[in-house]
Amino acid sequence: MTEVAVYRIITEEGTRLMESEPRPDYITLTSSASAHATLAKLRDAGREDWMRQVPIACIGPITAATVKELGYKVAIGAEEYTIPGLVEAIVKHSKGAVHA
Repeated sequence: MTEVAVYRIITEEGTRLMESEPRPDYITLTSSASAHATLAKLRDAGREDWMRQVPIACIGPITAATVKELGYKVAIGAEEYTIPGLVEAIVKHSKGAVHA
């Protein structure tokens, strides 16, 4: 059995990425607020480069537009703007079927 962590937002004040935290396989964003919060946490941790190194998956076009406005590339866009749709898009991407 393979465990896949596909959703995590850290928004609490004072919460920081651990130094030992490994670079994720994907950054999943489900709203413009999560895009801004994720970027802020990565900047605070000195890991903003992850936004360029890790494929970014967005739940829909509004979130994708925010990511692009922030200066980053969207690698994956869900066809159905739901969590299951986002998971499906990530699975397809991981198997080589790119969709953004």
